[in-house]
Amino acid sequence: MRVAFQVGDQLVDAVQGVRLDLAPGEILSIVGESGSGKSTVVNAIQGLLSPNAKIQGGSVRFDGRDMLRLNESQWREVRGKDIGFIPQDPAGSLNPVRKVGIQVAEPLLIHHLADRKSATSKAVELLTMSGLTHPEERANQYPFQFSGGMKQRSLIAGALSTSPKLIIADEPTSALDVTVQKQILDYIEQLVQELGVAVLMITHDLGLAAVRSDKVVVMRKGEVVDAGPAREVMSNPSASYTRTLTAVDHANLIDRFPDELSGGQRQRVAIARALALEPEFVVLDEAVSALDVSVQAQILKLLDELQGELGLSYLFITHDLGVVAESADTVAVIQHGKMLEYGPTAEIFRHPHSDYTRKLLDAVPSL
Repeated sequence: MRVAFQVGDQLVDAVQGVRLDLAPGEILSIVGESGSGKSTVVNAIQGLLSPNAKIQGGSVRFDGRDMLRLNESQWREVRGKDIGFIPQDPAGSLNPVRKVGIQVAEPLLIHHLADRKSATSKAVELLTMSGLTHPEERANQYPFQFSGGMKQRSLIAGALSTSPKLIIADEPTSALDVTVQKQILDYIEQLVQELGVAVLMITHDLGLAAVRSDKVVVMRKGEVVDAGPAREVMSNPSASYTRTLTAVDHANLIDRFPDELSGGQRQRVAIARALALEPEFVVLDEAVSALDVSVQAQILKLLDELQGELGLSYLFITHDLGVVAESADTVAVIQHGKMLEYGPTAEIFRHPHSDYTRKLLDAVPSL
């Protein structure tokens, strides 16, 4: 597949020569930095490319159909039913004036797979599976009453509601702590094994890709630089880029609008804005969760340098224990609004007292 964007009077290549083969019952992960072309590939597969995008070559075949020949009406029959999508941005993906349960059940109603009563019951079941406490109550609440992680879990519930043949998951657990991440990924694997669902996952988490995928495709600047069985690619990569994932495309962001930036680029701009006035105290709410590992390492290094130079204090809110281990002097572990542990990070990591902390540590993906 080759995809280009019309920018002024120029046609700029965004994806070149990408080939993906995904069979029923398989999980394939696309790994790459922000701007590598991952999202363009996903949008092309779903028929959701922007108006200035053009597919210059190749094809998209799904369930025996040439998807590039579908009109918009035919696409609407496929999206949400045969192809489920789990987005990365929970805040922008839920309707703020509709109850969450109705939104979770919406695919079932749109595709006439359930009546309103049974769809509502199914929504509660799906919210339970997604790890939400008091699911009946949550189904009757609005998105503003949900945390970021809760919103993401409800989106995952909606995407899984129709038991689609293909699930496209764009950083599906980036807003979730590792125990809920494990629960969701276990459920996705269950669908794969029991129903033969195919999963295309977009992630910057190399550990997750290695542990949870059958195949891995590594992209850089719109091209595939490595591909193959997950364990083989991660343990014996053929490309130097795969071995390092440290090359970062320093794009000029100043003259661009937010909707022209990738999720990782928007996050970097937000971090830069927060640091612009050199505050004494900075609250970082999942500040690097949307970034690939190389950019994440750069941001954490920058924060460490600024702390040394300016005497800054940081409060990290994160589900990523790697970030905690790298950056935090002290850690507080909270579950359901209750602080279970508090103390030096190294000590709590070595000798956790609560079962919940032990579960958090045990659930971390490792190569």
